[in-house]
Parts: sequence; structure tokens; C-alpha cells
Amino acid sequence: MHTTDTYLWLTSSLLVLGILLIPLGLSFLFLPEKMERIGERLNNWISTEHIFDSLNKPRYQERLFYRFHHLFGGLVIVFALISIYMLYFYTDIKPLIQNIVLMADTAFGKWLLESLYYILLGANILALVIGLIIFFGLV
Repeated sequence: MHTTDTYLWLTSSLLVLGILLIPLGLSFLFLPEKMERIGERLNNWISTEHIFDSLNKPRYQERLFYRFHHLFGGLVIVFALISIYMLYFYTDIKPLIQNIVLMADTAFGKWLLESLYYILLGANILALVIGLIIFFGLV
């Protein structure tokens, strides 16, 4: 089977599926009460609550987080500092833009890449501040 045949089969299958789902969507739009009753019957018939009970139990991690806030805060600070150091000293934005000129051959693309670089740098600075707050227990 060639890729053209595969794409043709996939698009035609999705078209048929879309056409078949139009009445279902319209019934949800115009008959919401009836569709809700059908959904409740199906939910009672096919119930997955017993399967997901163990997954839905709350697991509280605050005690661990607050007990070892120096460790968690220190890890956030270290990784944020490493990221900031690597971005600021090892990644120069001008050669980066010149290397990616094939992907961003427009002025908008260059602006977007440069903006993403500075957003990443700002996010790491924000992570550093959050790490300091966690480390000193100000939460």
C-alpha cells in the first residue's frame, strides 16, 4: 500500500466518520436531557468506578515537601542557576538566529525565536525566585 493510498483511505475514513457523527452532535445540541439519560444508563451499565478508586484516592505530599523544603528549594535554585548560566553564557542569540535562518526565514520568525529565548530566560529567573521562596520556607 503506497502512502498516497494510505492518505486517501485515512481522509475518506475520517470523512465518513465525521458524517456519521453529525446526528450524534445534533442530538446533543437539541435533545440534551434525553442524551443525558442515555449517558446515565450507559454509565451504570459500563461503570469504571471500581477500577479507578485507587487512582482517585487523595495522596498528600505536603508533609514531605514542607519537611524537606531546603532540599527541594535548593534543587530548584541549582537547576535554575544552571539553566540561566547556560542560556546567558553559552547561548548567544545572534548566532542562534543565523543558524536557524532556514526555519525562520522571515522577520516575524526571527522575532519569534528571539522572543522565545528571552521568555525562557525570564522563566528560569522566575524559577530561581520560586526556589529561593521554597528554600527559605516563605510558603
